[in-house]
Order: sequence, then C-alpha cells, then structure tokens
Amino acid sequence: MNRAQEHRSAQHTGSIPVRVKLWRYQKERFPVILYALLILLTLLTAGFDHLKSVSFDIIPAFLLFMLFFWRLRLFDEIKDYEQDLKWRPERIVARGEITLPEIKTWLGVTVVLEIALLFFLPVNVVIWYAATAFYSLLMFYEFFAHTWLNRHFIVYGLSHIVIMLPLAMAMRGVFIDPLYDETGLVLAGGILGMSYVLETGRKLCREHEEQKGVETYSSRLGIIAAVLWLIAWIVITHVCFFLAIQSAQVWIAVTGVLMVLIVAIRVTLTNAPLRGFMENLIGVYMLVFYAGVIGITIFNAS
Repeated sequence: MNRAQEHRSAQHTGSIPVRVKLWRYQKERFPVILYALLILLTLLTAGFDHLKSVSFDIIPAFLLFMLFFWRLRLFDEIKDYEQDLKWRPERIVARGEITLPEIKTWLGVTVVLEIALLFFLPVNVVIWYAATAFYSLLMFYEFFAHTWLNRHFIVYGLSHIVIMLPLAMAMRGVFIDPLYDETGLVLAGGILGMSYVLETGRKLCREHEEQKGVETYSSRLGIIAAVLWLIAWIVITHVCFFLAIQSAQVWIAVTGVLMVLIVAIRVTLTNAPLRGFMENLIGVYMLVFYAGVIGITIFNAS
C-alpha cells in the first residue's frame, strides 16, 4: 500500500471512534474473553502449589500478561503487514479498517501501561518480565535473520515459542519469592510445550486445505510427519507437567493419552477437515487441562 492509499484509508477510518475500532479489532484478532480465561488459568497453574496464599500481586500480574499478549499481536500486525496485504487482504488492518499508524499508537500506549504495572510487582517478576520483553523485541526483528529463519520453518517456530520460558517464570514469580525453583523450571517447560502444541496444531491442514502464501507444518513436513511432530510435543508437554505437579499426575496422564488418541483418530481414520478444527480442539483442551489441574490441586490441598 503506497502513501496515497494509506492517507485515503486513514481518512476513511478517522471518523470511527477508537472504542469501536478496539472492539472490532479484538473481536477479529484478539478475543479478549478467551485470552483472559486462558492467561488466568495458565497463571494459576504456574502457582499451583501456592494458591492458598495468593496475594494482590495477581491482579497487576494478570493485567500485565494480558498486555504482553496484546503487544505481541500488535507486533505481528506491523511485522506481517506487507505479507497480509498480499496473501491475507481480508484481515482488519490489511483491508484498511484500522491503519498501521493506529496500531503503532496502540503499541506505544501498551508499552507505557506495561512499564507502569511493573511498579506494582515484586523484583523477581520484573526481572523475568524484562527478559521476556527483550526476547519479544528480538522476535519482532526476527533475530536479524529473517531470510534464514524463513527457510527453516521448524527453527522459526521453536525460536519464537522459547519466549514462553521466561514468561512462565515471570508467572511463577507472582507466587514465590526466589528468582526460580526446580518445580518452576520444569513447569515452565510444560507451559512452553502447551503453547507450542497450540501453535503446531493451528498450522496443520489437509492438502486441499492449504492456502497459497500461508506456511503450515503440514505443507513443510507432510501431514503424517507434522502429526507425529504434534504428538511428540503433546507427550513432552505432559511429561513436564507430570514431573512438576505430582498431585494431578493421573489427570495429566489421562488427558495426554486422550489428546494423542483424538488427534491420531481424526487424522488417520477420517478424512474430516483439520483447518480450524485442530485450533479449536487444542484451545478447549488447554482450558480443560489447566482448569482440571487447578481444581485437583485445590481439592487435594483442602
């Protein structure tokens, strides 16, 4: 899009109130209720063994982590803008309903709010969050290796999901005083794995569902190898949680086996579509899994 087109787009959208634009944007690109529920459950799981002594720190922490994922979404809008114009023109920014300068303004406000919230949180959270924020900047610039990473799709995905390790430790820091503990490190591996399972699953399609210009694990690896990769990460994720959360080991084992079976059956024994289904399935699975861990932990501690 050239400057003249951007100017006309800005004029066209300028009369729409900001609150309306924010509502439309979140509805399409950042469903607030779903994100809030998932972030809250992940946060509580990170502190599963300290839920009886939850402090008021959890409120600014929850808001901070919401802003973090919101900022990542805004980063993506800026980073992927040219590609979206070419391959995904139906998206709200690419079609001009919200302009790139507006996204950058929202980004600036978000950063200010993030910094403000850090003043209400303990030092260990601030340290881990600072590491997370720094890593997110490297992600934004694609580690200054854009061309190489694009040629190595698996490495690209793994390099980006690593950010969940310091973020999970920041979440853990809301509940513990030390900078880290052994349980938290193993738990962080599970949280990273769960996030990567979602990332892999949502980029899994049958051959006729693939879209030009949209990279997927199935197009790069082939459907069978991509599904095996997904299953491997489900196993890794559940092993981490199994080792970290002894009070919910049965739940962790059962949900892991069920998830592997559902994925395997859907892919191999049916010809049903995978696009959309896998993302929804894994999203529900994450919510149910985390809610179960929290519920069982609280019940066993009572």
